[in-house]
Amino acid sequence: MTEMERLVELAKEGNAQAQNALYCRYKNRSLAVCRRITHDKELSEELANDAFLIAFDKLDCLKEPDNSARGCLPFPPEWLCVT
Repeated sequence: MTEMERLVELAKEGNAQAQNALYCRYKNRSLAVCRRITHDKELSEELANDAFLIAFDKLDCLKEPDNSARGCLPFPPEWLCVT
């Protein structure tokens, strides 16, 4: 099991440390996408945080954590944008 798979599995179980590790790893990408869409720093931060909350809630839908669109994310970044 890879480190990413382990983090995702722990996050699925509600492990706050694993969720925080995933958040820290991908927050800048999520913020960048939201900022490009909204052109508003505060709104971008709120949207990115909301997207992560929804993503963590939906982790049980994820079948293969390392098999995302880019191969390195637990979920494709565009998935965060449509939540």
